[in-house]
Amino acid sequence: MSHRFNVGDHVILGQHEIDRFLGAPRAWVLYMDNYVGRVATITGQYKYMGEQAYYVDIDGGKYFWYETVLKHAINNPNQKCIECNISAPHAAEGQYTCSFCLASKELDAS
Repeated sequence: MSHRFNVGDHVILGQHEIDRFLGAPRAWVLYMDNYVGRVATITGQYKYMGEQAYYVDIDGGKYFWYETVLKHAINNPNQKCIECNISAPHAAEGQYTCSFCLASKELDAS
């Protein structure tokens, strides 16, 4: 069976779909919210309830991410964070804010 992603690929993490019976995302832990929208590198593959899933580096491999919520990260050497101007070659296209600037904004808001 062919998979969309391979170990070593850079991806952008998304949230698992909402289970209509649970009223919450399937196979989701609240800590996973911290990683949504961030760029990660795939470190392993996993099959969960018949669906392809992956482990990634930025969460230490604690959680698995369904294939359907991952997007390939681009390789654009000119992409930069709009807040601090640090290079972010694997970030999503368009306006991008790095995880350090996002965390800083969260601390300022609290």
